Amino acid sequence: MSLSERSRRVPLALRLVLILGALGLSVYWGFAYAGPYRWLAELQLSWFGSYVVMLTGALTLLLLLLPSLVAIQLLALAFPPSAARDPGPLADPAAVEDFIRRRIGYLLGTLLSVGLLAAAGVFAVKALSFGNHVDATVADLERGDRPPSRWVTLHGGRLLWHRAVGMRSGRGGSIKRNYVPLVSAHWREGDPVRVYVELYASWMRRYHIALAGDTHPGTLGRDSLPGVVRSELTRQLGRDPRGYWVLDYRRSPRDVMSMAGAFGASGLFFGVIVALVWLLRGRKRA
Repeated sequence: MSLSERSRRVPLALRLVLILGALGLSVYWGFAYAGPYRWLAELQLSWFGSYVVMLTGALTLLLLLLPSLVAIQLLALAFPPSAARDPGPLADPAAVEDFIRRRIGYLLGTLLSVGLLAAAGVFAVKALSFGNHVDATVADLERGDRPPSRWVTLHGGRLLWHRAVGMRSGRGGSIKRNYVPLVSAHWREGDPVRVYVELYASWMRRYHIALAGDTHPGTLGRDSLPGVVRSELTRQLGRDPRGYWVLDYRRSPRDVMSMAGAFGASGLFFGVIVALVWLLRGRKRA
């Protein structure tokens, strides 16, 4: 029995969930610069000084599709041959090719819609996971205390601008983001840095008055420095920074939920367009 015949034992809905889930997750990772997408991008940055967005996205999708296809084959072992549904004329490879060719626009539109909706769901879950807003001090984090929420306003900190590390858009490109150590009044040179502030390069000028103060709002991420920044800090410090927090400056759960809304609205828009075109063309044929 061939792999394609075996995979047909698995219900179509389950196969679609695995494949479309891989697509949605790859879209989210590409937009959020996270997961395998981030790893592949930083690998290219370390080798070539820049990375190709489309190639990185395609490789990320491939890395996700391979486990999905393997999972489908493993799930097929749990379904007896009787679980397979008769695919009718689509059992013929030529018919399958013709089916895809004539409906490629609908299929791509549906995949895009589902991928955007999946990304919206991931962003929504992330926004809800931050918790309620709390106040904390940089000294608390330096002592190893864990804040009750990751949506915080940190007090009692000063930025070490002379030790900031910038992340460029490519070899010789402009700096897009800066990662600046944030320390308390008790911190001394040689002590490990437990908090880094992530902010856009343009924000250094826009919020220069607020940044000069000792109050910094945002959302916290654990050990989430980009690889290229972590490598530069390792070179500077002589050791790999660990046990730190990254404060995404001025980011709030509402901002992340807005991104979820944008992805969701885009997914619904493309889904409605595909459905309307399908219905209109069906009426014309009738």
